[in-house]
Amino acid sequence: MTRLSSAETRLLQLERSGEPLHHAVVLILEAGPLRDAAGQLDMDRIRDRVYGRLHRAPRSRRRVRRHRTLANVRWVWRDDVDFDITYHVRHSAVPFPGDDEHLLGLINRISANRLDFDRPLWELYFIEGLADDRVAMLYKSHPLVAGAGTGAVDVLTALIDGAEEVEPNEPDLWEPLASAPPAQVAAELVGSSVSAVSEAAVTALDTGGHLVRGTGRAVSALAGGKPRLPWEVNITAHRRFELVRVPLDRVVEAKRNNGCSFNDVVLAAVTDALRVFMESRDVPVEDRDVDALLPIAVASDRERSAPGFAGGRLRMIEVALPVGESEPSARLDRIAAQLSRVRADRRVLDAATMVELDEFAAPSLLAQASREGAAIDDRLVVVNVPGSQSQRWFLGSEVLEVFPYLAIRSGRALTIATISHGNQLGFGITGDRSRMPDLHHFARYLSEALDALI
Repeated sequence: MTRLSSAETRLLQLERSGEPLHHAVVLILEAGPLRDAAGQLDMDRIRDRVYGRLHRAPRSRRRVRRHRTLANVRWVWRDDVDFDITYHVRHSAVPFPGDDEHLLGLINRISANRLDFDRPLWELYFIEGLADDRVAMLYKSHPLVAGAGTGAVDVLTALIDGAEEVEPNEPDLWEPLASAPPAQVAAELVGSSVSAVSEAAVTALDTGGHLVRGTGRAVSALAGGKPRLPWEVNITAHRRFELVRVPLDRVVEAKRNNGCSFNDVVLAAVTDALRVFMESRDVPVEDRDVDALLPIAVASDRERSAPGFAGGRLRMIEVALPVGESEPSARLDRIAAQLSRVRADRRVLDAATMVELDEFAAPSLLAQASREGAAIDDRLVVVNVPGSQSQRWFLGSEVLEVFPYLAIRSGRALTIATISHGNQLGFGITGDRSRMPDLHHFARYLSEALDALI
């Protein structure tokens, strides 16, 4: 039995029926290596592979349980003695030949449902029916599963290989620990203290290194007479997810032409798209900035040299996106000036360091970003996770594309995330289905904005 930390308990308290906090990663794979002799997805072989890697992700077979003591309620991790791999690894399909519209429709339905808190908090879907003999792998997980800090390992990170060769499954010596008697649990919990948090303050650093806090609801945007932003609304239980594919060399060219960083280009494109999107909603943009939070990976020299280093830990950086600036070059300059202080910090991991990691660290970093951003409801969250420029495989099937999904919350009905893989930057844009019915337009604006920066 392991107690949840106060930060982890806060995540549980923030989970609401219509606002699940899980994140997701969509991978597009070659289907051929995953089929059996009859041409069907070999789900038994796939499940065996997944089960054989779960020991690498310590929380993959644990669930959260609530225990009452005389003082208050404690949340603990317990082994799932009834763990069922067939529940967690599922088989689904879209009508053949499935395109993005069919796939996104299914992803929206799956993503709208909460994870079952009576089981370990992750699910993995293999979705058939895509054109060109491809299969989608949708990984859905609660930010609690990966854990926190430099040693955090996500289930998906544990599954993806750096070589095409399929090695034998590793021996799994896991044996679930039976539940302790109630008296023993109570004794172990005596003296521990986990404070209840209803609307906890979220601490971050601005680009100057100063502490900032985010606790306000959407109505705080009305202060000073400024109209509410399109995403500052209460949300429903339904989601809309959009994908944007951008060749990585286009971003690199924009970076080189403008003498700035990769992050600068991504944020400038997001700013441009937000500006056009706001104008399409008749929201004034003049003299206005959009406050956003950007997770940055950091690690000390000691952490980088430690065995199993998987991408560091994240800190949230506050950035003002200058949507009111009419000139694209001026927008880029303002963003670059803010992030220059961040780049000067030697603890910050640059993209080159991230893509050289042996592990497929992007899912674990996305989990940390989801964890850090879960309690934020008054600022836009933009996540740029460096992925791998080398090939990756699952069970001999090459990973062709990767897209991230981040949760939304009331007061923040829009999230924007990217993961690079190979020569593609994959954007995942999440919004509320009812409040953001025009989200596909925003996706188009984003693609056009990146073109304009070249």
